[in-house]
Amino acid sequence: MHFSRTTRALNSRQPFTLAGSLLLALALLVAWLLWFFGASLPITVNAQIVETTGDGYVRAVLSPTLASSITAGQTALLSFPGAQNAHAVPATVVAVSPGSTETVTELYAELSFANAALFAQQLTGQATIVVERISPALYFLRATGQFVDAAPTSFQR
Repeated sequence: MHFSRTTRALNSRQPFTLAGSLLLALALLVAWLLWFFGASLPITVNAQIVETTGDGYVRAVLSPTLASSITAGQTALLSFPGAQNAHAVPATVVAVSPGSTETVTELYAELSFANAALFAQQLTGQATIVVERISPALYFLRATGQFVDAAPTSFQR
């Protein structure tokens, strides 16, 4: 009795409802696959800003183990949490000086009217340097240990 009601209900459904649901599911799967293999996630390292100059140059230090991943030309974001009306300032790595206890990185930020006052105040802060951009698929493979030649992905903060 219950089975006959179920089959009658299934037979009375519009065939377009099933086809529409399948097309929607397929479209969502394709969108997810495009994101998974095509999106670009930035992999970053953080450096401590120890000196700023009035002309846009910044000196930052980081661990010597990270020196091999920093090269001239990489992009960075500078943040000055102690400053009033502070916002992230884009910068570029100019030079890297590896040392035994710390690596000194020199960055340059294009000065504008909005951020010139930050550099004149000799503030300290944090530089977030983008060392590479990878897809979520590659990130997942690295996190699960599939690529042993690449640097291990750490989930620590």
